[in-house]
Amino acid sequence: MYPAQMIQQLIEEKKVVSSGSEIEASQIQPASLDLRLGSQASKVRGSFVPSCWHKTTTMIAKLGLEEIDLTNGAVLLPGNVYVIKLLEKIDQRTHLAAKASPKSSIGRLGVLVRLLTETSGQFDRIPYNYQGALYAEVTPLSFPIKVTAGQSLLQIRFCDSLVESPVWDRYELWLDLCSKEVTVWQALSDTEEIDLAKRNYYDPADYWLPIPSWVEYGIRLQAGELYLISAGQVSVPNNQLATVQPYDARFGEFRSHYAGFFDPGFKGQAVMEVRPNEVDTLVRHLQTIAVLEYEKLIEPTVKPYSPSIGSSYEGSSLPFSKHFKRDV
Repeated sequence: MYPAQMIQQLIEEKKVVSSGSEIEASQIQPASLDLRLGSQASKVRGSFVPSCWHKTTTMIAKLGLEEIDLTNGAVLLPGNVYVIKLLEKIDQRTHLAAKASPKSSIGRLGVLVRLLTETSGQFDRIPYNYQGALYAEVTPLSFPIKVTAGQSLLQIRFCDSLVESPVWDRYELWLDLCSKEVTVWQALSDTEEIDLAKRNYYDPADYWLPIPSWVEYGIRLQAGELYLISAGQVSVPNNQLATVQPYDARFGEFRSHYAGFFDPGFKGQAVMEVRPNEVDTLVRHLQTIAVLEYEKLIEPTVKPYSPSIGSSYEGSSLPFSKHFKRDV
């Protein structure tokens, strides 16, 4: 996987370009590149995966319900699917492939964000030798969100290989229901919108319900509801990154996160965005929630995760996204 300095080189070589303003230095993260929303969102009838015979542009034309201007911001409503062309695109056929994941702040709002290319038959993958446009499929699931052109909801990680980057190591990630007075928070329904441009602004009590941290036989999670749950400590060396698969039926009938990516240099407590699927689920202290998989970078990043580069969550005592007040 490519570290920050090698991503910078890709940009300088014009292998990744922007159709709007130039790619900004702040978009380059320790081992990923933030992708920005374009100026128009298409509300569509449902989620889809494109193919060579059903390109993304064709599917938008066939499934489109409404065109929404994001220039000055617009509210995306829960349960609706929106496809937004991104400013960045892959401009040259290269030896590269890439994988995508939502940014942590978006995952902690329970927003489902998937990367689309024009023709790739799967989400969140840019295939080897691809050249063309990139799109974000955005589905708010809990809160209405206000988005504006130029904002970043997801990021991509580059690799050289035709195949998946090999996993260097694996660790089970377990739930921590005892270290603090409250370690589980349930998303409230029928809330006001969250403007993604605002930081340290919203009162968590208006959007999240605290759940008592210790019940002898576990905490009951309701099917279809979103929960933020504290998990164990995670430490990622500067020459590695870590990811978590969203589903693993061995550990329960739930989605374990909506972001699932830890930058090189991250040290702190993991927070999982858990949504049970079809059945109510009991979770217990020290229960395994997912498996953390480490992948090696080609070389250590020169830009490790830290507050000095705008990172938001290392050492944070609260599980909420950066849009919520920290002094509560």
